[in-house]
Amino acid sequence: MMKRMAGVWLGACIAGQAWGNSLTVSGLLDGDDGRSATVRGRYAPVEALTLGASIGHSRARFEGSDEEFSGNAIGAAADLTLGAFFIGAAADRWQDSGQLRATTLHGEAGWMSNAGVALAALVTHHAMRVTYTNTVLGVTRERQIDFKGTGLGADLSYYGEAWTAGVQFLRYDYGRNVQRVRSVIESGNTQRFPRLQQLIGSVATRAAGAPDRELSLALGRQFTHLWLQASVQWQRDALTAEKSRSAGLTLGLTPGRHFAVDLSAGASKGDETDTIGWVGLALTLRSAK
Repeated sequence: MMKRMAGVWLGACIAGQAWGNSLTVSGLLDGDDGRSATVRGRYAPVEALTLGASIGHSRARFEGSDEEFSGNAIGAAADLTLGAFFIGAAADRWQDSGQLRATTLHGEAGWMSNAGVALAALVTHHAMRVTYTNTVLGVTRERQIDFKGTGLGADLSYYGEAWTAGVQFLRYDYGRNVQRVRSVIESGNTQRFPRLQQLIGSVATRAAGAPDRELSLALGRQFTHLWLQASVQWQRDALTAEKSRSAGLTLGLTPGRHFAVDLSAGASKGDETDTIGWVGLALTLRSAK
């Protein structure tokens, strides 16, 4: 049941997946030279338990700026189902080549009715270590500052034979961390500080950003060998209050029992950025029990 927010909410409400193991290779490109590639594995030792792991790389270059984020990501997840109840946990780390390290911990616990309605409580913890430079008495040094926050929210979803739908909301509290980081940014001694709000401005790097609010909506339709899903997402950056909006459409094809193809396309728009289009492709091999 654990759902991932990676750029837009792609594939979050896919219903009817059989218990089993799978391997997914996915990639995404946007119109501003952003890109990401991920390999994700899923292993179910028993019907009630699913374990997962992922590895990936993403980068984003921003129009009108020489700044680029380029990082490698690793992740692990576990989902447990106990009758109508389910719990899930995940950990992801994104390490930029020289500007920041972002660690995200996810957790959810919920219940699903016989009619396919699921309600879950969500908690997410973001921890970022930012590397910057400042100059004191003519000497420039490299320094680090930590930026942490915890988000609480809820997810309401419906998994039917023909239709799926979902809405998810998270709100974060960074406490005094926000003012500490803003003080560094505004200091006259600071020479180089990465524009963290640009992370949520790109679909390729959004999962490593630091939003203070997230809202996602998704609607899907299932057919015999394909499914179609539309999704929209709104985020606001915790440091600058800059907002970003994304919308996407995903077409999933299942030509065989053990193979699936997902094609996705959409656009993202930020307060300080132009509209950026993106396309994605995911290939999945699975073995159903």
